[in-house]
Amino acid sequence: MSFYLSKIIWAVVQPTILIGLLLLMGIALLVFNRRTMGLIAVGIGSFCYCSIVFLSAGQFLIAPLENRYPANPDLPAKVDGILVLSGPLDRRMTVARQQLSIRDGAERYLEFSKLLRRYKDVEAVISGGNPSLAGKLEGQAVFARQILDRVGIEESRVKLEINSRNTDENIRFSHNLLKPSADSKWIIITSAYHMPRAQAVLKKLAWKTIPYPVDFKTEGQNGRVLFTMDSGEAFTVVDLAIKEWLGLLYYYLTGKSAALWP
Repeated sequence: MSFYLSKIIWAVVQPTILIGLLLLMGIALLVFNRRTMGLIAVGIGSFCYCSIVFLSAGQFLIAPLENRYPANPDLPAKVDGILVLSGPLDRRMTVARQQLSIRDGAERYLEFSKLLRRYKDVEAVISGGNPSLAGKLEGQAVFARQILDRVGIEESRVKLEINSRNTDENIRFSHNLLKPSADSKWIIITSAYHMPRAQAVLKKLAWKTIPYPVDFKTEGQNGRVLFTMDSGEAFTVVDLAIKEWLGLLYYYLTGKSAALWP
């Protein structure tokens, strides 16, 4: 139930939708001669739009998430396994066009492939089911295996966890599948902005892992952020950032994580 509720709520409260609704409401109020309320709504919506597009608000929101764990961490000579959380695949487009369609975040699979070549005899898992409400397409992990096939990684090397629909289930279902020991060493790969939420669930399960963040949206040097005048990218980044901050809070309040800021 919480999965469906969270999907429905996010569909309404994500910034791109909220700003659009605010502007539409403001215009409607002006049309019906509610001048003061209409101007307030349009003014707030316009301010939010300009903050996101021209002031890179999303970059400032996402930077702390990405800077929580360092890129290219020092790795031990031996590990027990590698877990990658799937996500950047466009499954509908892949099925429709009969060709792999990969969005931002392909670095998850590229780095996964690189580490599989470095650690040749370890367990390797791709975790990702169908996160959509429709639930008709195969899990993300199934499609992700096709990427590994393209770069020469044998199917037999990788296990698939195909039932999870969100971060909490990614981690819990993978933990149930693998049953890692308390002293095992695992590497986890996911997008940098997503790593804090993944670590929050991992620590709840006392599953010790080495965070390996990828797919950065900010430069991360001396607190600098990457400014952009690309409105599409700007709104994408702010949506990602708000979703992760709300996700951290929601997981903590519902007991899915051990800490608000792991």
